[in-house]
Amino acid sequence: MAVNFIITLITAAVVSSSAFFLFPQANLFSEQIQLALRLFAFIIQTLALVIFIANLKAFKTELIAVCILLFSIILMQIPISFTQTNRLALTWLIAGIAVFGALIISIAARKFAANLAIRTFYTSPLFAAATVVILVLISISLPHPPLPLSETTVDGILACFVAVSTLQAINALIALRIRARLGSMYKAAVGWFAAALFAVSFACVHEVATKLLSVSGGDYFASYLAYGFASWPFLLTALLFLRTSFSFQEIRVLSVELPGNASLIEVIRFVTGMVSNPIAIDVTLDKMRQITATKNSEETLSTEETTVLRSVYLEIEKYLITKEPLHKFTKADLRSRLPKQFLQTLPKG
Repeated sequence: MAVNFIITLITAAVVSSSAFFLFPQANLFSEQIQLALRLFAFIIQTLALVIFIANLKAFKTELIAVCILLFSIILMQIPISFTQTNRLALTWLIAGIAVFGALIISIAARKFAANLAIRTFYTSPLFAAATVVILVLISISLPHPPLPLSETTVDGILACFVAVSTLQAINALIALRIRARLGSMYKAAVGWFAAALFAVSFACVHEVATKLLSVSGGDYFASYLAYGFASWPFLLTALLFLRTSFSFQEIRVLSVELPGNASLIEVIRFVTGMVSNPIAIDVTLDKMRQITATKNSEETLSTEETTVLRSVYLEIEKYLITKEPLHKFTKADLRSRLPKQFLQTLPKG
Protein backbone atom coordinates (compact mmCIF):
# COMPACT_ATOMS: atom_id res chain seq x y z
CA MET A 1 0.00 0.00 0.00
CA ALA A 2 2.97 2.32 0.57
CA VAL A 3 3.95 1.83 -3.08
CA ASN A 4 0.46 2.87 -4.21
CA PHE A 5 0.67 5.96 -1.99
CA ILE A 6 3.99 7.00 -3.56
CA ILE A 7 2.76 6.32 -7.10
CA THR A 8 -0.32 8.44 -6.40
CA LEU A 9 1.84 11.35 -5.22
CA ILE A 10 4.12 11.11 -8.28
CA THR A 11 1.13 11.04 -10.66
CA ALA A 12 -0.46 14.04 -8.94
CA ALA A 13 2.84 15.93 -9.10
CA VAL A 14 3.22 15.27 -12.83
CA VAL A 15 -0.32 16.43 -13.58
CA SER A 16 -0.08 19.55 -11.42
CA SER A 17 3.31 20.52 -12.89
CA SER A 18 1.64 21.16 -16.24
CA ALA A 19 -1.31 23.02 -14.73
CA PHE A 20 -0.48 26.32 -16.41
CA PHE A 21 -1.47 24.76 -19.75
CA LEU A 22 -5.00 24.37 -18.35
CA PHE A 23 -5.06 27.89 -16.91
CA PRO A 24 -3.37 30.29 -19.35
CA GLN A 25 -4.42 33.15 -17.05
CA ALA A 26 -1.38 32.26 -14.92
CA ASN A 27 1.23 34.14 -16.94
CA LEU A 28 3.87 34.93 -14.34
CA PHE A 29 6.25 32.27 -13.09
CA SER A 30 5.15 32.94 -9.51
CA GLU A 31 1.51 32.38 -10.53
CA GLN A 32 2.41 29.12 -12.26
CA ILE A 33 4.22 27.83 -9.18
CA GLN A 34 1.30 28.89 -7.00
CA LEU A 35 -1.18 27.17 -9.29
CA ALA A 36 0.86 23.95 -9.46
CA LEU A 37 1.15 23.68 -5.66
CA ARG A 38 -2.52 24.34 -5.06
CA LEU A 39 -3.65 22.03 -7.84
CA PHE A 40 -1.40 19.32 -6.40
CA ALA A 41 -3.26 19.64 -3.08
CA PHE A 42 -6.63 19.57 -4.87
CA ILE A 43 -5.77 16.43 -6.85
CA ILE A 44 -4.51 14.61 -3.75
CA GLN A 45 -7.59 15.59 -1.77
CA THR A 46 -9.91 14.45 -4.57
CA LEU A 47 -8.12 11.10 -4.82
CA ALA A 48 -8.47 10.70 -1.04
CA LEU A 49 -12.21 11.25 -1.44
CA VAL A 50 -12.48 8.69 -4.26
CA ILE A 51 -10.63 6.04 -2.24
CA PHE A 52 -12.69 6.78 0.86
CA ILE A 53 -15.98 6.48 -1.03
CA ALA A 54 -14.80 3.15 -2.48
CA ASN A 55 -14.30 1.90 1.09
CA LEU A 56 -17.69 3.03 2.41
CA LYS A 57 -19.23 -0.38 1.77
CA ALA A 58 -16.85 -1.82 4.37
CA PHE A 59 -16.94 0.94 7.01
CA LYS A 60 -19.53 3.02 8.86
CA THR A 61 -17.68 6.24 8.09
CA GLU A 62 -20.14 8.15 5.92
CA LEU A 63 -19.75 11.37 7.93
CA ILE A 64 -15.97 11.27 7.55
CA ALA A 65 -16.45 10.95 3.79
CA VAL A 66 -18.71 14.02 3.90
CA CYS A 67 -15.94 15.94 5.68
CA ILE A 68 -13.38 14.98 3.04
CA LEU A 69 -15.88 15.93 0.32
CA LEU A 70 -16.38 19.35 1.89
CA PHE A 71 -12.64 19.91 2.17
CA SER A 72 -12.31 18.92 -1.50
CA ILE A 73 -14.91 21.56 -2.37
CA ILE A 74 -12.90 24.12 -0.39
CA LEU A 75 -9.81 23.29 -2.43
CA MET A 76 -11.80 23.95 -5.62
CA GLN A 77 -10.95 27.60 -4.94
CA ILE A 78 -7.68 26.79 -6.71
CA PRO A 79 -9.03 26.75 -10.30
CA ILE A 80 -11.79 29.23 -9.42
CA SER A 81 -9.30 31.78 -8.09
CA PHE A 82 -7.67 31.99 -11.51
CA THR A 83 -10.94 33.02 -13.14
CA GLN A 84 -12.96 36.19 -12.86
CA THR A 85 -14.88 35.77 -9.64
CA ASN A 86 -15.96 37.66 -6.56
CA ARG A 87 -13.14 36.95 -4.11
CA LEU A 88 -15.16 38.09 -1.09
CA ALA A 89 -18.07 35.84 -2.00
CA LEU A 90 -15.62 32.98 -2.52
CA THR A 91 -14.10 33.59 0.92
CA TRP A 92 -17.53 33.51 2.57
CA LEU A 93 -18.37 30.30 0.69
CA ILE A 94 -15.14 28.65 1.83
CA ALA A 95 -15.69 29.76 5.41
CA GLY A 96 -19.26 28.46 5.42
CA ILE A 97 -18.30 25.07 4.00
CA ALA A 98 -15.45 24.77 6.49
CA VAL A 99 -17.81 25.45 9.41
CA PHE A 100 -20.30 22.88 8.11
CA GLY A 101 -17.53 20.29 7.72
CA ALA A 102 -16.29 20.90 11.26
CA LEU A 103 -19.82 20.44 12.62
CA ILE A 104 -20.26 17.20 10.64
CA ILE A 105 -17.05 15.77 12.08
CA SER A 106 -18.06 16.93 15.57
CA ILE A 107 -21.27 14.93 15.27
CA ALA A 108 -19.45 11.87 13.92
CA ALA A 109 -16.71 11.98 16.57
CA ARG A 110 -19.12 12.31 19.48
CA LYS A 111 -21.44 9.64 18.10
CA PHE A 112 -18.58 7.16 17.78
CA ALA A 113 -17.16 8.12 21.18
CA ALA A 114 -20.58 7.48 22.71
CA ASN A 115 -20.65 4.02 21.08
CA LEU A 116 -17.34 3.28 22.80
CA ALA A 117 -18.60 4.72 26.12
CA ILE A 118 -15.93 7.43 26.01
CA ARG A 119 -16.81 10.41 28.17
CA THR A 120 -14.39 13.26 28.84
CA PHE A 121 -14.83 17.00 29.23
CA TYR A 122 -13.86 17.63 25.60
CA THR A 123 -16.51 15.24 24.26
CA SER A 124 -19.14 17.52 25.78
CA PRO A 125 -20.91 19.73 23.21
CA LEU A 126 -21.14 22.44 25.88
CA PHE A 127 -17.36 22.47 26.28
CA ALA A 128 -16.90 22.76 22.52
CA ALA A 129 -19.46 25.56 22.23
CA ALA A 130 -18.02 27.52 25.16
CA THR A 131 -14.46 27.18 23.86
CA VAL A 132 -15.49 28.34 20.39
CA VAL A 133 -17.37 31.36 21.74
CA ILE A 134 -14.51 32.42 24.01
CA LEU A 135 -11.82 32.12 21.32
CA VAL A 136 -13.98 33.86 18.71
CA LEU A 137 -14.65 36.79 21.04
CA ILE A 138 -10.95 37.07 21.85
CA SER A 139 -9.91 36.93 18.19
CA ILE A 140 -12.32 39.57 16.94
CA SER A 141 -11.39 41.90 19.81
CA LEU A 142 -7.67 41.84 18.97
CA PRO A 143 -6.29 44.68 16.82
CA HIS A 144 -5.41 43.86 13.22
CA PRO A 145 -3.96 45.72 10.23
CA PRO A 146 -6.47 47.80 8.24
CA LEU A 147 -8.14 45.81 5.47
CA PRO A 148 -10.19 46.99 2.46
CA LEU A 149 -13.30 45.44 4.00
CA SER A 150 -15.84 46.50 6.58
CA GLU A 151 -15.07 45.59 10.19
CA THR A 152 -18.20 43.45 10.31
CA THR A 153 -17.06 41.42 7.30
CA VAL A 154 -13.57 40.93 8.72
CA ASP A 155 -14.96 39.86 12.11
CA GLY A 156 -17.42 37.46 10.49
CA ILE A 157 -14.83 35.70 8.34
CA LEU A 158 -12.34 35.64 11.22
CA ALA A 159 -14.98 34.15 13.52
CA CYS A 160 -15.69 31.34 11.01
CA PHE A 161 -12.05 30.32 10.66
CA VAL A 162 -11.38 30.50 14.41
CA ALA A 163 -14.49 28.39 15.07
CA VAL A 164 -13.39 25.77 12.52
CA SER A 165 -9.85 25.67 13.90
CA THR A 166 -11.15 25.20 17.45
CA LEU A 167 -13.72 22.54 16.56
CA GLN A 168 -11.29 20.52 14.46
CA ALA A 169 -8.65 20.60 17.20
CA ILE A 170 -11.22 19.28 19.67
CA ASN A 171 -12.35 16.69 17.13
CA ALA A 172 -8.75 15.57 16.73
CA LEU A 173 -8.43 15.12 20.50
CA ILE A 174 -11.58 13.00 20.49
CA ALA A 175 -10.19 10.94 17.60
CA LEU A 176 -7.00 10.28 19.56
CA ARG A 177 -9.06 9.17 22.56
CA ILE A 178 -11.05 6.87 20.28
CA ARG A 179 -7.82 5.51 18.80
CA ALA A 180 -6.60 4.55 22.28
CA ARG A 181 -9.75 2.47 22.81
CA LEU A 182 -9.76 0.74 19.41
CA GLY A 183 -8.33 -2.64 18.49
CA SER A 184 -4.88 -2.75 16.89
CA MET A 185 -6.29 -3.22 13.37
CA TYR A 186 -7.85 0.25 13.39
CA LYS A 187 -5.33 2.36 15.32
CA ALA A 188 -3.26 3.50 12.33
CA ALA A 189 -6.23 4.68 10.24
CA VAL A 190 -7.83 6.66 13.07
CA GLY A 191 -4.41 8.04 14.05
CA TRP A 192 -3.86 9.42 10.54
CA PHE A 193 -7.37 10.88 10.61
CA ALA A 194 -6.63 12.66 13.90
CA ALA A 195 -3.44 14.07 12.35
CA ALA A 196 -5.46 15.32 9.36
CA LEU A 197 -7.88 17.12 11.69
CA PHE A 198 -5.01 18.79 13.55
CA ALA A 199 -3.68 19.88 10.14
CA VAL A 200 -7.07 21.37 9.22
CA SER A 201 -7.07 23.26 12.51
CA PHE A 202 -3.61 24.66 11.85
CA ALA A 203 -4.45 25.46 8.22
CA CYS A 204 -7.31 27.70 9.37
CA VAL A 205 -5.07 29.60 11.79
CA HIS A 206 -2.37 29.89 9.14
CA GLU A 207 -4.87 31.13 6.55
CA VAL A 208 -6.08 33.90 8.86
CA ALA A 209 -2.54 34.88 9.84
CA THR A 210 -1.30 35.07 6.24
CA LYS A 211 -4.28 37.15 5.14
CA LEU A 212 -3.71 39.64 7.96
CA LEU A 213 0.08 39.74 7.58
CA SER A 214 -0.21 40.18 3.81
CA VAL A 215 -1.17 43.78 4.49
CA SER A 216 1.96 44.64 6.45
CA GLY A 217 4.36 41.76 5.98
CA GLY A 218 6.79 43.37 3.55
CA ASP A 219 8.37 42.07 0.34
CA TYR A 220 9.65 38.85 1.90
CA PHE A 221 6.19 37.86 3.05
CA ALA A 222 4.72 38.93 -0.30
CA SER A 223 6.93 36.32 -2.01
CA TYR A 224 5.71 33.71 0.46
CA LEU A 225 2.19 34.39 -0.80
CA ALA A 226 2.93 35.06 -4.46
CA TYR A 227 4.64 31.71 -5.06
CA GLY A 228 1.94 29.76 -3.27
CA PHE A 229 4.18 28.60 -0.43
CA ALA A 230 1.48 29.76 1.98
CA SER A 231 -0.66 26.85 0.69
CA TRP A 232 1.53 24.22 2.36
CA PRO A 233 -0.89 23.61 5.31
CA PHE A 234 -3.63 22.71 2.82
CA LEU A 235 -1.19 20.45 1.00
CA LEU A 236 -0.24 18.79 4.30
CA THR A 237 -3.92 18.29 5.14
CA ALA A 238 -4.60 16.73 1.74
CA LEU A 239 -1.64 14.36 2.17
CA LEU A 240 -2.90 13.27 5.60
CA PHE A 241 -6.43 12.71 4.32
CA LEU A 242 -4.98 10.64 1.48
CA ARG A 243 -2.96 8.59 3.96
CA THR A 244 -6.11 8.13 6.05
CA SER A 245 -7.98 6.80 3.03
CA PHE A 246 -5.19 4.36 2.18
CA SER A 247 -5.11 3.17 5.81
CA PHE A 248 -8.82 2.34 5.76
CA GLN A 249 -8.30 0.61 2.42
CA GLU A 250 -5.52 -1.47 3.94
CA ILE A 251 -7.96 -2.72 6.57
CA ARG A 252 -10.58 -3.57 3.94
CA VAL A 253 -8.25 -5.55 1.72
CA LEU A 254 -6.31 -7.10 4.59
CA SER A 255 -6.09 -10.79 3.83
CA VAL A 256 -4.94 -12.87 6.77
CA GLU A 257 -5.68 -16.52 6.16
CA LEU A 258 -5.90 -19.05 8.94
CA PRO A 259 -4.47 -22.50 8.28
CA GLY A 260 -7.03 -25.14 7.40
CA ASN A 261 -6.42 -26.95 10.69
CA ALA A 262 -6.65 -23.80 12.84
CA SER A 263 -7.87 -24.54 16.34
CA LEU A 264 -11.07 -23.16 17.78
CA ILE A 265 -9.04 -20.90 20.06
CA GLU A 266 -7.05 -19.55 17.09
CA VAL A 267 -10.28 -18.79 15.22
CA ILE A 268 -11.67 -16.88 18.21
CA ARG A 269 -8.49 -14.82 18.52
CA PHE A 270 -8.63 -14.13 14.79
CA VAL A 271 -12.18 -12.74 14.82
CA THR A 272 -11.48 -10.86 18.06
CA GLY A 273 -8.88 -8.85 16.13
CA MET A 274 -11.67 -7.59 13.85
CA VAL A 275 -13.54 -5.99 16.76
CA SER A 276 -12.86 -2.24 16.87
CA ASN A 277 -13.86 -1.98 20.55
CA PRO A 278 -12.40 -5.01 22.37
CA ILE A 279 -13.90 -3.92 25.69
CA ALA A 280 -17.38 -4.61 24.30
CA ILE A 281 -16.68 -8.35 24.11
CA ASP A 282 -14.50 -8.60 27.21
CA VAL A 283 -17.14 -10.48 29.22
CA THR A 284 -17.58 -12.95 26.37
CA LEU A 285 -13.84 -13.51 26.14
CA ASP A 286 -13.69 -14.24 29.87
CA LYS A 287 -15.32 -17.59 29.09
CA MET A 288 -12.39 -18.46 26.81
CA ARG A 289 -9.83 -17.18 29.30
CA GLN A 290 -11.17 -19.50 31.97
CA ILE A 291 -10.47 -22.41 29.66
CA THR A 292 -7.13 -21.29 28.20
CA ALA A 293 -5.82 -20.58 31.70
CA THR A 294 -5.57 -24.34 32.28
CA LYS A 295 -5.46 -25.76 28.74
CA ASN A 296 -2.53 -25.55 26.33
CA SER A 297 -4.01 -27.09 23.20
CA GLU A 298 -7.33 -28.00 21.70
CA GLU A 299 -6.54 -31.69 21.88
CA THR A 300 -7.07 -31.57 25.63
CA LEU A 301 -10.43 -29.82 25.45
CA SER A 302 -13.47 -31.64 26.73
CA THR A 303 -16.74 -31.74 24.83
CA GLU A 304 -18.22 -29.21 27.25
CA GLU A 305 -15.27 -26.83 26.79
CA THR A 306 -15.52 -27.11 23.02
CA THR A 307 -19.20 -26.23 23.22
CA VAL A 308 -18.41 -23.19 25.37
CA LEU A 309 -15.72 -21.96 22.96
CA ARG A 310 -18.02 -22.44 19.98
CA SER A 311 -20.66 -20.32 21.73
CA VAL A 312 -17.97 -17.67 22.35
CA TYR A 313 -17.26 -17.56 18.61
CA LEU A 314 -20.96 -17.26 17.78
CA GLU A 315 -21.40 -14.38 20.25
CA ILE A 316 -18.44 -12.51 18.73
CA GLU A 317 -19.76 -13.20 15.23
CA LYS A 318 -23.16 -11.80 16.21
CA TYR A 319 -21.50 -8.71 17.69
CA LEU A 320 -19.49 -8.07 14.52
CA ILE A 321 -22.57 -8.39 12.33
CA THR A 322 -25.03 -6.42 14.44
CA LYS A 323 -23.15 -4.07 16.80
CA GLU A 324 -19.64 -3.40 15.44
CA PRO A 325 -19.51 0.44 15.34
CA LEU A 326 -16.82 0.97 12.68
CA HIS A 327 -16.50 -1.99 10.34
CA LYS A 328 -19.39 -3.45 8.32
CA PHE A 329 -19.57 -7.25 8.33
CA THR A 330 -22.00 -9.81 6.93
CA LYS A 331 -22.09 -13.42 8.03
CA ALA A 332 -21.03 -14.56 4.56
CA ASP A 333 -18.10 -12.13 4.45
CA LEU A 334 -16.94 -13.06 7.92
CA ARG A 335 -17.16 -16.82 7.42
CA SER A 336 -15.42 -16.62 4.03
CA ARG A 337 -12.22 -15.81 5.99
CA LEU A 338 -12.44 -18.89 8.20
CA PRO A 339 -11.25 -22.47 7.60
CA LYS A 340 -13.86 -24.84 6.11
CA GLN A 341 -12.97 -27.44 8.70
CA PHE A 342 -14.09 -25.06 11.45
CA LEU A 343 -17.22 -23.91 9.59
CA GLN A 344 -18.43 -27.49 9.33
CA THR A 345 -18.62 -27.65 13.14
CA LEU A 346 -20.98 -24.67 13.37
CA PRO A 347 -24.75 -25.07 13.57
CA LYS A 348 -26.54 -24.64 10.25
CA GLY A 349 -28.44 -21.45 9.49
